[in-house]
Amino acid sequence: MSRRTPFPTIGSSAGEPMGGKPAAVGQLAVGQPPSAVQYQTALEKDFPRILAAIQSLWGYPELNSYFRKLTLDSRGDREGFPKEVWEEIFTLLYLHQIIVPEPLF
Repeated sequence: MSRRTPFPTIGSSAGEPMGGKPAAVGQLAVGQPPSAVQYQTALEKDFPRILAAIQSLWGYPELNSYFRKLTLDSRGDREGFPKEVWEEIFTLLYLHQIIVPEPLF
């Protein structure tokens, strides 16, 4: 049995490593399915630290506090998130409220 890799690799099929180099966007071999990298969300691409914090706090009440900090400007000088990022944050906020209901404001 061969070792499987979670990343598409150049010149491989079905995730089998060939050369051991992960495929970058636009470098997939002909006939391969698209890479997950091509489907990154705006939050994942533009604010990876925020996404990592959400992932680590998911399912805990502390995430609701973190969402409050993200959505309310306590300093008065924030520009806000781009629309696409805000929609993703709000969707995650909404889903987390189903799992851990708590008044946010």
